[in-house]
Amino acid sequence: MTPDSEGSEWVEREILLAQRERKPIFPLLLYGQENPLLITIQYADVTNGRMPPDNFYERLAQVAPCKPKFKPELIHIAAGEFLMGSDPKKDKDAEECEQPQHRLCLPDYYIAKTPVTNAQYLAFLESTGHDRPKHWERGKPQGGKEDHPVVEVTWHDAMDYCRWLAEATDRIYRLPSEAEWEKAARGSDGRIYPWGDDPPDKSRCNFSTNVEDTTPIEMYSPQGDSPCGCVDMAGNVWEWTRSLWGKDKPWKKSGQPDFKYPYDP
Repeated sequence: MTPDSEGSEWVEREILLAQRERKPIFPLLLYGQENPLLITIQYADVTNGRMPPDNFYERLAQVAPCKPKFKPELIHIAAGEFLMGSDPKKDKDAEECEQPQHRLCLPDYYIAKTPVTNAQYLAFLESTGHDRPKHWERGKPQGGKEDHPVVEVTWHDAMDYCRWLAEATDRIYRLPSEAEWEKAARGSDGRIYPWGDDPPDKSRCNFSTNVEDTTPIEMYSPQGDSPCGCVDMAGNVWEWTRSLWGKDKPWKKSGQPDFKYPYDP
C-alpha cells in the first residue's frame, strides 16, 4: 500500500478478487501516511525500513488475523425509567403517532456516541464487497467528508453493517430499538430536544434550513449533545432503529404506524 493505492482501480480489483476467493490479504504499508483502506485491519509497516529482513515473515504472520483496528466509542445508558413520546401541552410539534407520552423502563445498554461515519462504512465495504452508496463517486465518499455520517443506506445495509462489525470484533452490535434510541437522545426527564426544551438553532444542530448538507459528526458538540453525551441525536441525518413501524412511511404526515404507543418492546 502506498498513498496512491486508495485511488488505484487495479489495487481495488485485486483486493475484491482476493475477498471473493477467500484468500488472506497481508497489507504492507510501503511509505507515506496510512491509507483509508487499512482502517479496519492490522498491517505491517515497512516505511523507512522499519521491518528488518531477518524477521520479515515473522512480522507478516502477526497480521494474519486481520481484526479491525477501530471500535465505535460506546456510551453506557443506565437502567431505569424515562419519558417516551411527546406531550402536546408541552410540545407544539407533537404528532399523533408520538402520543400518549408514557413512562417506560429499560435495562442498561450501550449505544454508539456518534452516527456511523463515511470512513467507518467504507471500511465495511472494503472488507466485504457490499454494494456502495450510489452517490459515491468511484465508490468512495467525497473528499473531506470522511467524518460525516454515511447517508443513502437502507435498513438492510445498516443491519449488514452491524453483523459485519459484530463478526469482525467478536462483540455484539445491533441497531438500537426506538426506545433505546430515544432514551439516549433525550435522557429521562422528557426534554423535547437533546439539550433541553429550547428550539433548535445553528449552534446546536444541523437542521434542514441552515446547512443543506451533512456536517462532521462532532461539529455541534458539546452544546448539542444529549444528557448522556451522544451527538447528532437531533438534526444532520435520519437514523435507523430496529423497531417496526408499519406499512406507511413514517415521514409522511398522513402515514400512521401499525404499532402505536404506548411502546411495546
